[in-house]
Amino acid sequence: MLCARENFSSEALAGNISLFLDFDGTLVPLADHPDAIEPAPGLAPLLERVGIRLDGRLMLVSGRTIADLDSHLGDHRLALYGSHGMERRLPGKPREDMAEAGDLVALRAAVDEAVDALPPLLIEEKRFGLALHYRQAPEAEGAVLQIAEDMAKRFGMAVKLGKMVAELLPRGFDKGSAVEAAMALSGFAGTTPLFVGDDITDEDGFLAAQRLGGTGILVGDRIGSAATAALPDTGAVLDWLHTLAAEAP
Repeated sequence: MLCARENFSSEALAGNISLFLDFDGTLVPLADHPDAIEPAPGLAPLLERVGIRLDGRLMLVSGRTIADLDSHLGDHRLALYGSHGMERRLPGKPREDMAEAGDLVALRAAVDEAVDALPPLLIEEKRFGLALHYRQAPEAEGAVLQIAEDMAKRFGMAVKLGKMVAELLPRGFDKGSAVEAAMALSGFAGTTPLFVGDDITDEDGFLAAQRLGGTGILVGDRIGSAATAALPDTGAVLDWLHTLAAEAP
């Protein structure tokens, strides 16, 4: 793969790039618990400076809810897609829900019953679904994935797989659909999208960027990615963003 730092700095600053960034594993190192992440000091101001260089064409696209992202970013005016594209907030505007949540009470009860015999899992309640984290019980992966598939069929939902997590969410939404919707917005339309991410759920973002004439940038070295460029880790991503923020267009 190409190195994103070497191949995209000057192009991004030329004024024809829209930048889409995953959060966990891309901007912030992964942690054993979703609440235990430690964003680098000054992350939000850094992203805002890059956004200014790109005339506002920077957007975070995360599986976290927007409220959760806000809790880790502090005060900011960043454009966000949360919950895998199921909610959106543009700077200066209220949050918009793009999807409807189903019967999450019944879903939670069914999942709790199904996983009762497994090693302890972290069941994370989200605005539109549930996430089954098995990072602390990797031996339960097969059972967790089967339970997720069974619950998806029972409740008419989709399964999204990530690093040691299976999410149950409404169908028809992913990070690729978020990129496509964003690229239709004023200011983004007609530009070239770059999507930066690390996880399996980011593959939809990579593919959408490529369909629209852009590029996916993988963080890490996962095999079989559709991305055609890479950065080794979150530290390299932040270094690259500092370069974008510092250089004049």
